[in-house]
Amino acid sequence: MATDCKKKDDFPPCELPPDAFNTPFSFQLVSANGQTLIGESGTLYESSDVKLTDSTGNIPPSVEIGSAGTIGLIIPSNGEETGKFIKKDFFLVLPPTGVNPDEDVDTISTTYKLLLTKCNVFWYESFEVAYNDSLYHSGEFPTSKLNFIKQ
Repeated sequence: MATDCKKKDDFPPCELPPDAFNTPFSFQLVSANGQTLIGESGTLYESSDVKLTDSTGNIPPSVEIGSAGTIGLIIPSNGEETGKFIKKDFFLVLPPTGVNPDEDVDTISTTYKLLLTKCNVFWYESFEVAYNDSLYHSGEFPTSKLNFIKQ
């Protein structure tokens, strides 16, 4: 049964509206030629050796690193205000390899603004994500996986 749920005046009617606190942001790390770099076999980094931490060095409880290399996490935290830009940094910690004998830490920066929809759920009014200082997405929350290119 559809309800009259709108985000501002442009969100379509919804039965089960998306919720920012239950919708993971997902990405994978790829080479310049599109090869997946994190996975279980035949990749540069084993999924089990890769970590994603927040700015305090803790692993967020929602982080999932799949065997195929897709990484997902819930970005907002309960209690965040609506209508204000929020910036959060995460760190992708990659283990040493034959090419790089040191641990490699990449930065994933997000900036977003939440709103409360007429469906009484929180969603993104805007969402930006950068990987190592390169802007990868700006606008609506990406509902499909992004590919971050590892140089």
